[in-house]
Amino acid sequence: MSKLRVGTIVYIDGKKQSGVIVDENAQDITFCMEFVNDFVKVDDQVSFEITLDNGLKAINISIL
Repeated sequence: MSKLRVGTIVYIDGKKQSGVIVDENAQDITFCMEFVNDFVKVDDQVSFEITLDNGLKAINISIL
């Protein structure tokens, strides 16, 4: 299991069911809504894990 990261959701595309989290290192990390454990919205603080799937992707996303 990888170390949990913390970040803020800055964008959600409802049509594509995806979004972007900016982490504590100011990195943009994309995610798919299928990996979100809670109902989230823009500006929510979340914890998540990282996977390398064509770049950095957030998984196991939960609201803090």
